[in-house]
Amino acid sequence: QNANVPALTATGSGLLWYPTVNGGTGSAIAPTPSTATIGSASYYVAQSIGGCEGPRSTINVVVVPNPIVNAGGPLLYMYEGQPLTLNGSVSASGISFIWLPISNSSTLHPVVNPNTDITYTLQALSAGGCPGSDTVRVVVLKTLYIPNVFSPNGDNINDTWVIPDIANYPGITVDIFNRYGQLLLRSTGYSTPWDGKYQGKDLPVGTYFYIINTGGRRNKTLSGSISIIR
Repeated sequence: QNANVPALTATGSGLLWYPTVNGGTGSAIAPTPSTATIGSASYYVAQSIGGCEGPRSTINVVVVPNPIVNAGGPLLYMYEGQPLTLNGSVSASGISFIWLPISNSSTLHPVVNPNTDITYTLQALSAGGCPGSDTVRVVVLKTLYIPNVFSPNGDNINDTWVIPDIANYPGITVDIFNRYGQLLLRSTGYSTPWDGKYQGKDLPVGTYFYIINTGGRRNKTLSGSISIIR
């Protein structure tokens, strides 16, 4: 299905091609079968020599479906160092498959543990030799290093509370409180690092507290303190 195929060929001279077994006008141009639709179609060809035309021969073309392949994506997240099981599937039995770049994978559900982001490809081949493939992107969520101090004094050095790799955590929420439990900041995604202000005004030097919820299927809550110094 959907394969690029050449025009039909036959042995002989003065070939005439027909869409039906009887009648019609022959064409010297060989037809190119359509592969858009699953099923079978018949084409007919005859040899013409000196104005005499022989019987028509039949060419049957069968278009078989490609295997439906699902690599379980398109996007999966995993924490660094925690193995992840891929959830692949194919449309029918009797289909051979392989995961790339996994070596010698004989299961649709291999366990992977990459160190960095990677794309896996599930390739399948039907009994009739028709291919299919699908990919899944695995994003490795690095262990968050959360600094416990920053100095918003305007010298452009450590002026904001930057948390490396936090952008890789979709749906993360960050809440910051003062010592009395007052909520100073609530951020979803944490696209803008905290600058040590509340309602546009600098907060005093001291210790504040955070609760971070990483969200997603692998939900984790982190908490601790953060100090402002100047």
